[in-house]
Amino acid sequence: MADSGWYLGIRGKQLGPFERAELETRLAQGGAENAKVWREGMADWLPLRGVPELAGLLPAAAKRGPPRGELANMARLPSAEIGGPLVKDGAAPERAPLRAPLRVERAADGSMMLPCPKCRRPTSSLKSYSYFRYLVFLLAAAFYGMKKVTCCPSCMRGDLAINLLINMVPANLLWLIIVLPLNGTYFLATFLQGHSKAVTAELEMFSQE
Repeated sequence: MADSGWYLGIRGKQLGPFERAELETRLAQGGAENAKVWREGMADWLPLRGVPELAGLLPAAAKRGPPRGELANMARLPSAEIGGPLVKDGAAPERAPLRAPLRVERAADGSMMLPCPKCRRPTSSLKSYSYFRYLVFLLAAAFYGMKKVTCCPSCMRGDLAINLLINMVPANLLWLIIVLPLNGTYFLATFLQGHSKAVTAELEMFSQE
């Protein structure tokens, strides 16, 4: 099992699965000094040089790793969803670290089944919407924060309902004008069959890579 089923993450791209021999051939081509790997049974992606059974596949120069300061910066980076923005020391956003590969199944009608990030149940109607995490309206000033939620229709409806209750008092008049119409629109959209446009666009982007 240790010689098969390896996934390779290089600069935001997910490759694999590879047999050990295939992985060795890919690494010999270079450009994988900071690659991460994952296979069944691992909790998360790990740096290639940190996996004993694979570290020997790296060229000698790559085994030494990045400078000490860079390793310290890498250790402080938070985990994030695939494709999310990740900013380090004021630099331009980079692609977020990869997660474990999704197990893709097909429904009876041929549509792609994806696991809900919240309840983990497969669904052919994964929804992804951005709405207010909080909205506070005080006289002439308003303060707000947004969040992006991706989950199945059932989990999405629950989150939207809780979000409405949380913002009812602090949003004041803006609750009726902005929060209720926005969340209501998304709530009704969860009853539509198929993945939302944001999910479909994400799938298309990774299929092209």
